[in-house]
Amino acid sequence: MIVVLTADAAFFTPFEELRHAHTARSFGLYGSNILFAIRCTDSFASDVVRDPLLHTWSLSVEEQFYLIYAPLVALIAMRVRGMSRFNSFFRNAGVVLSLASFAGCLFLRRMYPVIAFYVLPARAWEFGIGALAVIVVRRLPSRPIRHAQWISALSFIVLVASGLLTTERVSHPGWITLLPTLATAGIMISGARGVTVIGGLLSSEPLRFIGRLSYSWYLWHWPFLVFFAETVPHPSPTASLIVVIAALIPAAATYYLVEKPVRFPSCFNAAAWPRSLARSLSRHCRWDLPT
Repeated sequence: MIVVLTADAAFFTPFEELRHAHTARSFGLYGSNILFAIRCTDSFASDVVRDPLLHTWSLSVEEQFYLIYAPLVALIAMRVRGMSRFNSFFRNAGVVLSLASFAGCLFLRRMYPVIAFYVLPARAWEFGIGALAVIVVRRLPSRPIRHAQWISALSFIVLVASGLLTTERVSHPGWITLLPTLATAGIMISGARGVTVIGGLLSSEPLRFIGRLSYSWYLWHWPFLVFFAETVPHPSPTASLIVVIAALIPAAATYYLVEKPVRFPSCFNAAAWPRSLARSLSRHCRWDLPT
């Protein structure tokens, strides 16, 4: 945000700089999705795409989900005794809440499409499917999944096809959003037991390296594209792709200089605290946890 707000002076007017500063403030509070939902209903909607912090709306939705999801899981853990009952209750709650969120998404998309795109209640079902996929993986037998190769390949094809089918004429979120969401869950589940071709590809070191940088890369790619478009109006797709690839350089720098030190400081024993936390939960909730 510091880099974006500083670079703003070279590309935008003072009025636009002020708007982007408001975006940065709202993102600092994980509320930029709400701000963009409001902006898209006023006369400045055409300027939203020129905001170098537009991409932060999805991160705000994600953090809002966690702020609700984590306390909800803790509350269920404290109220439901026994791991099996917890898993059953959590699975049922996840299914009900995800279905309710998807139904609300379809309703909002028809009545208020901008609200459906930006707000958490219309997007929570996507996170819910991810959580349910994790539950499915944990309950799978240790032996390889039958037809895992086919499930993985089909999921990958659907995932790629969903990207090709997404155009300005396709309304998101909605039925079409099920394709990439379920396809991602399919890749996760099929690769959880046994090695698949797609799983092996995604586990290769080059893609794992990209995966490690993906969060930082996401943060940097959109400002690069916006500032480039302000410099070169109507850039070609090839030029835009080169700019996105170039964003990997600051992404790698911030990963190694900022993200990694914050996540893994020397004073933090990342190997010990999950076990101590698990023991505390086990004593409180009377779970029979594996060692």
